Amino acid sequence: MSDFAVIDAFLSEVEREQIRMLLADEGFTSSQLRIKRTAFREWDGDASVGVSIGTEGFAARNSLQFPTGTAYDIFGSRIKEYLQTGVPSVDSLGLRGLKEFSFRAYKYGPGTGLTWHTDGPFPGAFAYYAHDKWMPHWGGVLLVGKRARAVDSASVHRSFYRYAVPETFEQGDFVLPAPNRLVILRGGTPHSITPVTAAAGDRFRLSLSGFFR
Repeated sequence: MSDFAVIDAFLSEVEREQIRMLLADEGFTSSQLRIKRTAFREWDGDASVGVSIGTEGFAARNSLQFPTGTAYDIFGSRIKEYLQTGVPSVDSLGLRGLKEFSFRAYKYGPGTGLTWHTDGPFPGAFAYYAHDKWMPHWGGVLLVGKRARAVDSASVHRSFYRYAVPETFEQGDFVLPAPNRLVILRGGTPHSITPVTAAAGDRFRLSLSGFFR
């Protein structure tokens, strides 16, 4: 049983362009300023994060509530449709019946990545790649740990936004951040992002990432 699913061509070309235009004007802030509340650590570099967006009841303090009246609603609506359409991964990843979600934009430049972690109490997480081009040697690869044993909820909670417990995985998979690709993760799955390399130059790994509830 897989702990993740990959959906390519998630948005139409018109929708993608609207999201790219929105991200070009996004007011990103330093991930290091949020280090106590996120999975980022000092050695992950200084990635940038955008405003948080969530459905009613899941919108965090100082965040925008979906619908926002912006192009973010395009992505939020597609995520909502994904949960409602009954595609196989909704059931296989244990997401049936979930209705709430939250997400924000992330911007990774050369030298930035994300250490191994789990997403704690959330039953599922997702990442959509919004950049228009990405090459394998630019880094920024999603690594997904294959759990060697079941993880109880207490163990998952302890590792939330901390190191993933090493004993929970011994091998795993990788997913390239291909443009217009959506990756869905089962809750509690160890994962990390390899640092973006200098070969990326002035390009950024752009994603919209968040959680289901």
